[in-house]
Amino acid sequence: MYPTFLSRSVTLGILLTVWSSAALAASATSDVLIVLAADGRSYTLQQTIASDGPLVALQLPDASTIKQFDFLGPNQLTHRENADTLSGAVEFWDGVALLRYHNEYIDEVTQTGPHSYRLSVPSLPQNFAVENGDITRSSFTWVFPPDAELLSYSAVSDEIGQWRNNGQELAYEQADRFAVTLTIEYRIAPNNATTASSPEAMQAFCVPTADNPDLCAEDDDNDGVPDHRDVCLVAAGLPDEKDASDAENSETSQNNSAAGNTENVRTWQEDFGCQSTENLVLSDVLFPSGFSYLDVPSREALDRVAEALQQTDSFFEIGAHTDNRGNAKTNLALSNKRAETVRYYLLLKGVQPNQIRAKGYGEQYPIADNASATGRRTNRRVELTRIE
Repeated sequence: MYPTFLSRSVTLGILLTVWSSAALAASATSDVLIVLAADGRSYTLQQTIASDGPLVALQLPDASTIKQFDFLGPNQLTHRENADTLSGAVEFWDGVALLRYHNEYIDEVTQTGPHSYRLSVPSLPQNFAVENGDITRSSFTWVFPPDAELLSYSAVSDEIGQWRNNGQELAYEQADRFAVTLTIEYRIAPNNATTASSPEAMQAFCVPTADNPDLCAEDDDNDGVPDHRDVCLVAAGLPDEKDASDAENSETSQNNSAAGNTENVRTWQEDFGCQSTENLVLSDVLFPSGFSYLDVPSREALDRVAEALQQTDSFFEIGAHTDNRGNAKTNLALSNKRAETVRYYLLLKGVQPNQIRAKGYGEQYPIADNASATGRRTNRRVELTRIE
């Protein structure tokens, strides 16, 4: 069953980005996550806007649709109309705002056939303006219902941004201040029925069974774990350049008070498709320097983790670790934020709250020598620890 998006019982502040002086000067960024409902039009939207100097004016939707609004930064909001009902507009600089609300596409969606739709939207959000007009980075991510089939997606200009598609998740990212039109075509099968898109697909049609729901799932590495929940499907490499100077990247607990007794639980291979014998390092989950914000590749990696977690009845801790660069107290606080951010995203994807807990360990438990850049990259990590 598709998970309830952003349950009220979950503390939403954990998804707020930690704002630091390490961010790019005079920049403003926007990240929008949209979970589309089964009717093809309704959605829940979560938007994170960060500014490191420029004044940002954010227009809020109808107060009745707002489910959460938070602000984090050294400067408070400079203006809010009707603060009690969160209507009107807010202005801020040097901080991060998180907005979550329900809405519906109307003119943006055209029905093109039985259960088929075409969505056309601008590539930049229209609900905020930046003082100098510059947006350093913007991304939209759509999460489609599990019974949806993505037919096509395109942008007016291929030079502005880049698409990413991972199963039911489609993202568009750009580092440009000019908006282009994005067009997405999709089909949502009624009654959760699957839709074959071609005669070839019909010939190869496979029916999962109750005993083996993954019977027809792809398994590219032939390890017995389907790709959609194979956490180690792609060989993990070193963190990319965005992490090279990070004094606080995410990592999980090497404090094995949580690792506990694992004698009678299934192996990492059976649950996650990984050969780890101790804690499982989520090496594809990376954070920009100084931030607890999950980028699109990290969310894609966590999608597989969420699928895997929902196939096991074991309990886990998400631990975040940093190297020893920077202030120890700051590193500890940031690692806590990152661990909570990972946990919260997994909850969004359907993992039960009581199955996972989060803890930041800062720089306390290195697994490599912090004297070298390679060692620091190794120490900056997010881990899963199986617990009792």
